[in-house]
Amino acid sequence: MVIPIHYILLILKIIIRNAIWLIEISKLEYWTEMVKITIGLMEKLRNEVNTYFKIKSRSTDLRMAYEEVLFPVIITGKKKYFVISHVRVQNFKPKKLFIKGIDTVKQGQS
Repeated sequence: MVIPIHYILLILKIIIRNAIWLIEISKLEYWTEMVKITIGLMEKLRNEVNTYFKIKSRSTDLRMAYEEVLFPVIITGKKKYFVISHVRVQNFKPKKLFIKGIDTVKQGQS
C-alpha cells in the first residue's frame, strides 16, 4: 500500500509541532528542520516518479526535475511573490531574494 505524500507531510507537521511544544527551539531551527524534511521527501518522490516514467515509457528521456524548496513565501498578488530559495541545502540568509512578477519602482527620483 502506498501512502500519499500529503498524508506523510501532515504527519511530519504534527510530529514537529509536538516536538516544539516539548522542547523550545528557535523559529530558525524549526524552519531549517522543515526545509530538510521537505528536501528529503521530494528527493524520494522524484526517484519514485522517475522509476514510474522509466517503466511506462521504457526510456530514460522523460524525467522529473526537482530544483528547490521555496520557503518562506510572501504572495502579493496573482503570479506575484518573493521567496527564499533553498537549493539542496538550507540558506535562510541569501544575498538575493527570488522575486517573480513584482515590479520594483523607485519613487522620488527625477
